[in-house]
Amino acid sequence: MVTIKMKVSQKGQIVIPKVLRDEYGINTESEVIMKDIGEGILIQKPIGDIAQGFRSLAQKYKRKINMQQIKRTIDEQYVERLRSAGL
Repeated sequence: MVTIKMKVSQKGQIVIPKVLRDEYGINTESEVIMKDIGEGILIQKPIGDIAQGFRSLAQKYKRKINMQQIKRTIDEQYVERLRSAGL
C-alpha cells in the first residue's frame, strides 16, 4: 500500500499522483467515486465496464508471446524429465 501526502489547492482540489493513476488506470477522462468512510475519504474507480477492466489489465501486463519459445521450453522440460526418470 502506498501512502502519499498531498496539499489541497485553494479551489479544494487535489492531484492524484501519477503512480496511483497508472496503478488504477485513471486518466483525464476517468470518473471516480468519493465516499465518506468515517475516518476519511475513499476515492475509487466505479465498478462497471468489465471489458474496460480487462483492457486495462492487458495494457498493464502487455508482453509479446513467442509461441516457438514456449514450445521449445516445454520440449526441453519434457526431455529433462525423461532423462531424470532414466528413460
